[in-house]
Amino acid sequence: MPTFWPLTIFRRRRNAEALAGAAIAVFGADAYDVARICAGPRGARKCPFWSRVAVRIAELSNCEIGVTGADRRPRP
Repeated sequence: MPTFWPLTIFRRRRNAEALAGAAIAVFGADAYDVARICAGPRGARKCPFWSRVAVRIAELSNCEIGVTGADRRPRP
């Protein structure tokens, strides 16, 4: 019997949140970088599950997404 697709999406989201918490516990500050490496390089076909994990890690650790080094510098 096929699985009801909204239930499958909920399970994937729940698994991503659980994996994000475990990655923070294991890798600490490097957890976001590890998840981005698993998601794949820019421009390539990415794995949406690992992208979801990386975004959740950023939310849990208050990491800014898409901010370059120049954006972090204080303005004179």
